[in-house]
Amino acid sequence: MSVHRSPAEIRSSLKHPIIDGDGHWVEYNPVFAERMRKLAGDKAADGFLQSQRRIPDALKLSIAERKQRGIAMEGYWTRQSTNTRDRATAMMPRMLYDRLDELGIDFGIIYPTAGLSVPRVADDTLVPPLPQEGYGFPRLPGVVYSGVHHTGDLWDFGPDFDKGFISVLPPKLKGTPYPVFVPKADVDGNDIAGIRVPEVAVPVATYTGWGLRADGLDGCDSNGQKLDFAKTRAARLAAGDPRLSLEERYADHATYVERVSEAARALKDERFMLEEDVAATIAAAQAASVP
Repeated sequence: MSVHRSPAEIRSSLKHPIIDGDGHWVEYNPVFAERMRKLAGDKAADGFLQSQRRIPDALKLSIAERKQRGIAMEGYWTRQSTNTRDRATAMMPRMLYDRLDELGIDFGIIYPTAGLSVPRVADDTLVPPLPQEGYGFPRLPGVVYSGVHHTGDLWDFGPDFDKGFISVLPPKLKGTPYPVFVPKADVDGNDIAGIRVPEVAVPVATYTGWGLRADGLDGCDSNGQKLDFAKTRAARLAAGDPRLSLEERYADHATYVERVSEAARALKDERFMLEEDVAATIAAAQAASVP
């Protein structure tokens, strides 16, 4: 008869730290949506509530319907129902912190689950990568944007592929039915939707989730880059940069620090930042040479 060891017992037998790098804070939808409605308006709140229908709607589909639509079986077990303590742990970061030893975890990285569903096609915050004007990314001097992504191709491996048998090799390309969408960018080239951290809410640069190689032959779906704003209006005009310069954005250093502080404290009020992170963010702004 086998004996199942607890997570804490397993952790004690290991000689290395255990890090949970994919932790989700499960928001209580009614409260979260109402707060979002007050801060971001009806459109954001209604979009959030609609996005939360994904799991219950998917669970209503039959296997044949999921296969036809290309929808995976949802992890219904991730939504605790009878174990209220575990449910509360998933919804309260502080409670999770207090139970890390019991769960056999040394360090956990958690983020709001709702933030993953904010960009939506219906809200025009999730758009095709081309044309560039539709994506919203500005045309910057010296920056190449091709809009090319790895395609969502559909391949034919033979009639028994679903049973684990491959009879067509190499497979035949049946088409590219899965479109690619990207978060829409603002006039600076930064993503509009999602949780805007102080570096994005009060920017000194454009931050992208893509970055082409020098030969331009790869896709815009890997790497990343930081594209600094010009320091002065004269410098940006000389370079042909459409983004406002630092001196045009922030009248003086104190203005910049004040705006960063406001953005950080707002995220703390929404429980997206800890007090020590707010302090570190403000200290970094105070030490920065902006404008």
